[in-house]
Amino acid sequence: MTLKVYLALDESDAVGALISDALSEEDGALARVHRIENAEAVVSSTRVIDQLPGVLPERVGLLQLVDCGGDYRFGDSEGLQVANVAPELSERAALWATSQVRNAYGAMSAAGMFRPIRVGVIGIGTLGTRIVGALQAELSDAIDGIVVADIRTPRQGLLRELGIRRSTLDLLLSTSDVVLVAVHPGPTADPLLGSRELRLLSDDVWVVNLSGQGVVDGAGAMVRSKRLKLVERPAAEMARDVEEGRKDAAGAVMCNLRRCARGQGVIGLVEQVTYPNAGDPAFWSSRMSPVQAQD
Repeated sequence: MTLKVYLALDESDAVGALISDALSEEDGALARVHRIENAEAVVSSTRVIDQLPGVLPERVGLLQLVDCGGDYRFGDSEGLQVANVAPELSERAALWATSQVRNAYGAMSAAGMFRPIRVGVIGIGTLGTRIVGALQAELSDAIDGIVVADIRTPRQGLLRELGIRRSTLDLLLSTSDVVLVAVHPGPTADPLLGSRELRLLSDDVWVVNLSGQGVVDGAGAMVRSKRLKLVERPAAEMARDVEEGRKDAAGAVMCNLRRCARGQGVIGLVEQVTYPNAGDPAFWSSRMSPVQAQD
């Protein structure tokens, strides 16, 4: 079976040329097409996703992103899988998050808080799991404990393997010194942390946002407390991840296209989860019991 692939990439995309060259060398499993109407798989980036039609052609079964995006605009498309290259590039983001936690610990120590800090991670997908591992490897002496919050139930045994506890969102926010946000944006996660959630934070808390603007209400953070530190990962650094890891990213894209052509499951599948309004504590509490007897 030959999978017809449409590249929706601009010339500045770091992996675009590598993918184009790789497609030209394929021996029949993949074929590049130049009209999206003829495509069965579309390769794009978060940066140019708006150039795609609002509804992809029905025959398109895979939207493959060349970065770590989690675009939700096509979540209602029946039969469409959305994948990214987060498994290949998330280590870079996790190391950046770790550096921010280290900065937070240093600032709190300088301000007179001479104790290990408590860290909360919102989102325990590919990136959240990598962040937890990086924190444990690099900052174990500085961290008193790590708790996580997510609307999805993690796979059996994951929390035990990582040595972390699950929490409600409200409890995580009210007890953490540093909060890391690592979720895919969604229509009801704009913001995920609004004025209500920010009021739960203590003074001098650091909020490290790896999910893009809109997920954390920055204006609300400033109103809440001038002592609240909000750090967001610059878009330039995320673009640098793709640039520096372009061979890995291109390889991951090509691997997924070949798997799709063979009818196999793709790697880096983005779960199209619509996050609930964060102002609904009943939703979070009912689905995120801190006690998990089976794990």
